[in-house]
Amino acid sequence: MLRSATDGQAGDGGPETEATAADLARQPVISVRPTATVHEAAEAMVRYGAQHVVVVDPAASTPVGVVSALDIADLLARGPR
Repeated sequence: MLRSATDGQAGDGGPETEATAADLARQPVISVRPTATVHEAAEAMVRYGAQHVVVVDPAASTPVGVVSALDIADLLARGPR
């Protein structure tokens, strides 16, 4: 189940709520399969100038999660968990 960061929150009507998430969303969505290596995810980020990639299950065409450049930096700094 996907959870929204705005579930249960009401906007205050200020200027920051005038734009929608869709207005800010990057198109096309850069995605990788769940079986992609971290290196492959990083390569996709560099190739497309993205800071995040969406991990998509190709069988169900649904997102599994998001990998960020910070996630990769954390892995490199701390090692696998």
